[in-house]
Amino acid sequence: MPPRRRAAKQVNKEQKKEDVKPITEEEQEAEIAALRKKAQQDKATERMYLDALLAFCLFVFARLLYTYISSDSGASTALALVTLAQTILLPFSVTPERLPVGGAHLAKYHYLIVLVQFVLFGGSCLLQVDRVPFTELLRAAMPGLLAFSAETQRRAERANDAALDKLERLKYPLKGA
Repeated sequence: MPPRRRAAKQVNKEQKKEDVKPITEEEQEAEIAALRKKAQQDKATERMYLDALLAFCLFVFARLLYTYISSDSGASTALALVTLAQTILLPFSVTPERLPVGGAHLAKYHYLIVLVQFVLFGGSCLLQVDRVPFTELLRAAMPGLLAFSAETQRRAERANDAALDKLERLKYPLKGA
């Protein structure tokens, strides 16, 4: 009886195993340095996008504050206060470490700022129960969503840094030829 033929998948798997070659310590360090450089570039790009969103939100909220202040209704006063609180918290929501006063300390508690933004969003929705157009709901949700995306980005940065540190600890010395 002739030997059984191998499936293409089995042959490809063996070829892939043979293609793996060990690299020297210098090559490992170069790879890790390249990964760290790419991570830093990605981090800077993501922060630039978040800052652009922050500027957009500040513009929208400044315009909205002007609208609420120029209106004479009592509900608008409450909405103006909630909007003012959201506007004040916006820079703390995205880039607290860049603020000149207390930024590094506030960065540790960023998740609480995210929570406050969502509470303010809930308050804004409750104040508008009688008239909640979709655009107002989106406007009220912007700071919370922005703060949440900033928190998600920060966690991804920390996870990426931890993975690179782990990779650096896993370096192996290549001995022999």
